[in-house]
Amino acid sequence: AQESEQALKKLIETQLKLIQTEKMSALGQMVAGIAHEINNPLNFIAGNITHLEGYAEDLMAIASHCDEHDAYGDTVLREQLENVEIEFLLEDLPNIIRSLRSGGKRIKDSVLALRKFSRLDNRIVDTVDLHEGIDSALRVLAHKLEHNIHVKKDYGTLPLVKCYPAQLNQVFRHLLANAADALLDSELDSDCREKVIRIGTGLNNQGLVYVSIEDNGAGIAEDIQRKIFDPFFTTKPVGQGAGLGLAIAYQIMEDHRGFIEVKSDPGQGSTFTVCVPER
Repeated sequence: AQESEQALKKLIETQLKLIQTEKMSALGQMVAGIAHEINNPLNFIAGNITHLEGYAEDLMAIASHCDEHDAYGDTVLREQLENVEIEFLLEDLPNIIRSLRSGGKRIKDSVLALRKFSRLDNRIVDTVDLHEGIDSALRVLAHKLEHNIHVKKDYGTLPLVKCYPAQLNQVFRHLLANAADALLDSELDSDCREKVIRIGTGLNNQGLVYVSIEDNGAGIAEDIQRKIFDPFFTTKPVGQGAGLGLAIAYQIMEDHRGFIEVKSDPGQGSTFTVCVPER
């Protein structure tokens, strides 16, 4: 019976690794394709915005001159300037160009975050700044965090960590997504408390790099805490979770000779702490 239990446990662990590898590989290929398709027109748009800005400045200078000098009393031109609301146009056109440039930058940053998060080097070791991985995971989860969730960062000074970057990024995404879900499912709005996720980083007294992700949601009952890292265990409704996220995260941390700790009290929120050796 013990041998069968061990074999089943090993089988589940192997299955989790396969699921993780296939999922990240498929996601990486998809993102690489999307990034390529977006970057081509984005580069075209970004390049032309520079020319558009120059042309607009020239035309605005002419329009402004005509408006100031009334084009030697040309009534037709005066009527045209009034019809196009020249004062508003001169004020609004630069704002539109700035908005276009800002929008293009946001798209570029989003694509870069996706490529960093799910790059294809899933089994390639690299030396990275974990803060970049956390920030890219936050950008990927921006749609969840828009719902009145405040993220507060308390980043310490971290050494570069030798790891599998895509895998640790996946751990951060799981933990941040779970924290956001805990806040979205809580009743904080009713008691006027703000929804907060606190992210802390640093070195603990064992010399390990740690990343703590804390939420002030409803917390986790003690009997559930004992099961949250079990494969296929989930408290979410059918169709909203397969119960693999934390199990995969736990396995990834073991592969990195690290671990995950959870501290939670019902009604007081939860804190998940990831610890990993520097090398």
